[in-house]
Amino acid sequence: MDEIDSQILCALVVDSRASVTELSELVGKSHSATRQRLHKLSTDGTIEKFTIEVNPEVLGLAVDAVVDIKSPGHWPIGEFDAALLNRPEVVDVIYLTGDFDYQIRVNCKSAEELNSILHTLRTELEFEEINVRVALGTAPGFPRYIQPDFELGAIALPVVVDEVEEEVVDEVEEEVVDEVEEEVVDEVEEEVVDEVEEEIVDEVEEEIVDEVEEEIVDEVEEEIVDEVEEEVEEKPVVVTKVQRRFDIQRAQF
Repeated sequence: MDEIDSQILCALVVDSRASVTELSELVGKSHSATRQRLHKLSTDGTIEKFTIEVNPEVLGLAVDAVVDIKSPGHWPIGEFDAALLNRPEVVDVIYLTGDFDYQIRVNCKSAEELNSILHTLRTELEFEEINVRVALGTAPGFPRYIQPDFELGAIALPVVVDEVEEEVVDEVEEEVVDEVEEEVVDEVEEEVVDEVEEEIVDEVEEEIVDEVEEEIVDEVEEEIVDEVEEEVEEKPVVVTKVQRRFDIQRAQF
């Protein structure tokens, strides 16, 4: 974790709903690089969860009590923890050293309800000792989280490494985009070529059909002309022979 990660964490402590775009503008990194950093912080355990802080008074929980308790010796720790977890009014539990074993925080609506809750817990969980304090309020600016702090020497190398990683990521993204664009262009070009080839084939086929039809027509026309010419040549001969016979017969008479 370096200074950039620290800035992201500080921004999220102030506003856990900050978008990746807002965070990227804050730390001066690209959207993809900031998103990767946020994902890493979430997966490596640095950020355990994103949540909200609700004002208890708005929910009618006016009483905020801190209760130190000493658990009974015969209760296994796991079972005692589970019993506290089953009580919805118990909003926080921490382990202690010293005279008490636990410190729990209870939110409820009134002092009477607090007394009833403590009586139930004392009866069910068999506390050996208990110390109750009621919180009067919270000082301005609290609760707060310690802001991460890094020395320049400690962050110099990680920053360089991160910048190199970001450049590599950007180059890879550009290569991927270029490859995708080339594939799209190739597909479009192939489709255009296929369409042009189909059009050319259709035109060639039409030209071939036209030429064949013309040749057939020419051949048929030539055959018809030849037949007509032969018939014309044959008919005068027939007429001449008949005329001669008629002239001979006429001369004999």
